[in-house]
Amino acid sequence: MKHDIVTKNIQNAVNDRVDPKEALSFVKSATTLFSMKGKKIVKISLKKDQLSDKELLELMIGPSGYLRAPAMRFGKTMVVGFNAEQYEEIFL
Repeated sequence: MKHDIVTKNIQNAVNDRVDPKEALSFVKSATTLFSMKGKKIVKISLKKDQLSDKELLELMIGPSGYLRAPAMRFGKTMVVGFNAEQYEEIFL
């Protein structure tokens, strides 16, 4: 199945690490955040839930101190982490 997803910017998480300040800039104009760690999936309505920067970073930053991979932003949605079933729901 082909989807019309246009890639504007790709960063290699190994070579181009995203620090917490930059990660916050990615999510500030989003309205929805999906954070996935293994089977744990958190969906946040950023307008409704009004999380602090610290709470957002806890969902987005990995043990390395940088943005967890994979991470992507499309439209007003930010997705951090991987879960195959959730990806199908989000992208299909």
